[in-house]
Amino acid sequence: AGQVFEAVLSEILSFLPTEHLWQCRRVRRGWKQEVELPGRWTTTWLPKELRPRFTPEALGLVARWSQGRLREMDLRGCVKVGCGALWLECDSLRGLGALRLNQEEQA
Repeated sequence: AGQVFEAVLSEILSFLPTEHLWQCRRVRRGWKQEVELPGRWTTTWLPKELRPRFTPEALGLVARWSQGRLREMDLRGCVKVGCGALWLECDSLRGLGALRLNQEEQA
C-alpha cells in the first residue's frame, strides 16, 4: 500500500505548479523528500505575491534539487536574488534554457 501511495503522490506532484510544491514540502517528511527528488524541478515559476520573499537560499535549494535539469526559471520581481546568487549556482543551473530576471513585472 505504501508503494502505491508513493507512486500516486509522485504522479500528482508532477502536475503541481511551483508554489504548490513549496507548500507540499511542509506537509510531512515523506512529502518533502518526494518534492525534493531530482528532476521534479524543471520549471520554477513563483506567484507574484511570493516573489519578493524568494531568497538566494531558496534559489540554492531549487538549483540543487533540479540537479541540472531546470529548464526554465522566472525570477521577475524576486528582488532579493541578484546576479551574485545566480553565479554561485551556475553549475546547478547549467541546463537552464530560459531565465527571466527583470525586477518589474511586465503586463
